[in-house]
Amino acid sequence: SSDNIAKFTFAELCGKPLSAADYLEVTKQFGTVFVLDVPKLDLGQKDLARRFITFIDACYENHTKLFVTSEVPIYKIFSDDTSSIQQKQDKTDHMRSVMDDLGISDQQIGTTSIFTGEEEVFAFARACSRLIQMGTKEWAMTAGHEDKHAMIL
Repeated sequence: SSDNIAKFTFAELCGKPLSAADYLEVTKQFGTVFVLDVPKLDLGQKDLARRFITFIDACYENHTKLFVTSEVPIYKIFSDDTSSIQQKQDKTDHMRSVMDDLGISDQQIGTTSIFTGEEEVFAFARACSRLIQMGTKEWAMTAGHEDKHAMIL
């Protein structure tokens, strides 16, 4: 039913100081959420990027169908292409291990992630992994229903 669908612009959803609890409430209320006009984020927009990652986590945890429109491929929204190539080469072994475990490549992150700390890189890699999973046929068939935790085997 259309009562279970919500549509937000990126600015409406992430441009305000909302918390994880706010995003969890949205994903509990709506089985399907559309987020429009997601921009490519740069170093000056880390707070927006963190909110968007928190929202992705809430969608994942509540098995919500998520549709996103973006000016760049979704895995490149957290890229800062103007940063030096050396930063890309300076990823720690732990960062590379996390990226490998989640199946995220340097190319998927973009030229250079806007995130510099290991925790941020992990959150970004996890968000990309979740977006990929949320784009599967299996997710689409089970997400957004009353029994959101049902899985197709």
